[in-house]
Amino acid sequence: MGKKLWAKGSKYDLVAKNQGWICPVCGEPLFNGEEIDTHHKIPVKEGGNNDPKNLIHLHKPCHKHTHSGESRLNK
Repeated sequence: MGKKLWAKGSKYDLVAKNQGWICPVCGEPLFNGEEIDTHHKIPVKEGGNNDPKNLIHLHKPCHKHTHSGESRLNK
């Protein structure tokens, strides 16, 4: 399943390319061994969608930090 999700030209690949394959919270490469979560910049409950422009990949701990209200992504 992972190979299909990250296949060249897939939505997940496009999102990663758009952010330079870097986690915007910690600045580390996405593929550093940590689990990756996909975050909606505008939450679905607030009208966001699954368009690649509304998605960003984060390391799992960075995603938790983002939802804690302390991340610069929430400001």
